[in-house]
Amino acid sequence: MFAAALPRGLLADLAEHLRTHAVSVSHERCMVCEALKLAHVNGGNMDFASSVKRNLTTSAYAQFSGRASRSEYWWFFLFTVLAGEAATVVDGLAIGLDLFANLLTIAFFIPNFALIARRLHDVGRSGWWWLLVFTIIGLFVVLYWLIRPGDAGANAHGEPGA
Repeated sequence: MFAAALPRGLLADLAEHLRTHAVSVSHERCMVCEALKLAHVNGGNMDFASSVKRNLTTSAYAQFSGRASRSEYWWFFLFTVLAGEAATVVDGLAIGLDLFANLLTIAFFIPNFALIARRLHDVGRSGWWWLLVFTIIGLFVVLYWLIRPGDAGANAHGEPGA
């Protein structure tokens, strides 16, 4: 389903890129790799599994202090969307209720807000600024802060990647 929505040659180009990296050790000048590195600012270098593990199984579950990189936030966001969709499908197929989806919402409530607070800290804002999402304009402001790169150096909330 997802592959059908991609432009025709994109999958072939990505496959070729991966084959090139399989046989090549040096890829410092690779444009695809440079684009992927943009998601890993401020020493964040967080991949999907690391983001999920950090935010669900460690002290970061309810940690509202410190900073979170863009990659940490967006990988966890992707995980919550995928898990929510899977829970909805299971609910629809198995029992016809929203039991799993509701339990998942409750389980992800605290880590989501903690991660949003840490992500806002990364761009130099207080975690309380997320309350702006309850206004129409504020939703776009908070989304901008979640998307933009974090502060390059230390800020009032700590060191990058801390």
